[in-house]
Amino acid sequence: MSKKDKVIPSKEGEKEKVSHKEIEATLQEKKESEIKPAMVEIATDTLAELEKKAKEAQDLYDRLLRNHADFDNYKKRVAKELEEFRKLAVESLVERLLPVLDNFDRALSHAEKDTDPKHIYDGVVMIRKLFEDALKKQGVTDIHSLGEKFDPHVHEAIAFEETEEKEEGIVVEVFQHGYKLNDRLLRPAMVKITKRKTPASSEEKKA
Repeated sequence: MSKKDKVIPSKEGEKEKVSHKEIEATLQEKKESEIKPAMVEIATDTLAELEKKAKEAQDLYDRLLRNHADFDNYKKRVAKELEEFRKLAVESLVERLLPVLDNFDRALSHAEKDTDPKHIYDGVVMIRKLFEDALKKQGVTDIHSLGEKFDPHVHEAIAFEETEEKEEGIVVEVFQHGYKLNDRLLRPAMVKITKRKTPASSEEKKA
């Protein structure tokens, strides 16, 4: 096609193009005018939700701080009460033991004048009974062991006695008494228990 044959757009065509551009611009403006309020509404809702969550988090944090402070005060109160209870318990025990100490003083005073061993022995027995009674009132009890079946929960066997006459595992001697405090073991009793003679030990005895 030659230059002469080139088609020159008419004014009507240009007007048509312009009108299309105007329509597109109008549509774009309308679209933006519809989108912007929606975006603003979404942003507002999101901000409100975030503010709500932030307030809930702050409330939880404040509650946690209050609970922590309450628990700390509770621990201090319990520690103080336990300390006061311990002092009262010690005071009560000392009050019960003072008469025992008084009787020791009396026994020593009498022992200087009365040298009869029987009297001294009786005095010691009486003082021991007073001491035992004082401990019982505090919840301390002696573990009865002699003649009993060995119990690993309250006994500690430190010696054995071989025998053919008695049942195996019977306490035949107490080296140190065991005690409980309100059914809780303070210390086990150290004991000697029976043990069945083995054939080897019988042969050794005959030899």
